[in-house]
Amino acid sequence: MGPVPRASPSHLPLLAVALGPLPHLGASRPPPVLAAPLPSPASLPMADGEADGGGSDLDVLSRQMSYALVKNCDMNEEMRTDCVDLVITAIERYANSYESAARLVKETMDKKYNESWVVVIGQGFAFEVTHEVKHVLWMYFWNIAVLVYKAGARQAGA
Repeated sequence: MGPVPRASPSHLPLLAVALGPLPHLGASRPPPVLAAPLPSPASLPMADGEADGGGSDLDVLSRQMSYALVKNCDMNEEMRTDCVDLVITAIERYANSYESAARLVKETMDKKYNESWVVVIGQGFAFEVTHEVKHVLWMYFWNIAVLVYKAGARQAGA
C-alpha cells in the first residue's frame, strides 16, 4: 500500500474561519487557516460602535459570521432564548473580561429565574456538575465556552 496523497491547496474550502480549538480535538491541534484572501475591511459592514481601525480582517469577519453554538440545553424555549441572548450581550459588552461577563449573566439570571445560578465563561475548561433538571445551558460563542446552570440544593448550601 502506497502513501496516502495529501490534499493540495486547490482542494481546500474557499474560506475557513479560525474560531479556536474544538474541545473534542484538544488544544494541540492548530485552528484552520484561510484558504482565500479576506475581503478588504472597507468592503465589510462595520458593527455598531466599531472604529475604522477596530481589529484585523480576520477578527472583523469572524465576529460578523459568528453565531451561538448550543451544545446542550434542557431549558424551556423562553428561558433558553433569554439565556443565549444574555450570554451573547455579556460577552460582546465585556470582551476583555470573562469575569465581568459571567457576573452580568449570573445576576440577571438570579433576578429573573430565582437564585442559585452558576455561570462559567472561558476557554479550555472541563466540567462535571450537578444541576436542577431543565436548568442547564452549554454553548460556544466565538472561541469562548459558556456553561450556565442552576445549582442543585446541595450546591446552593441548603
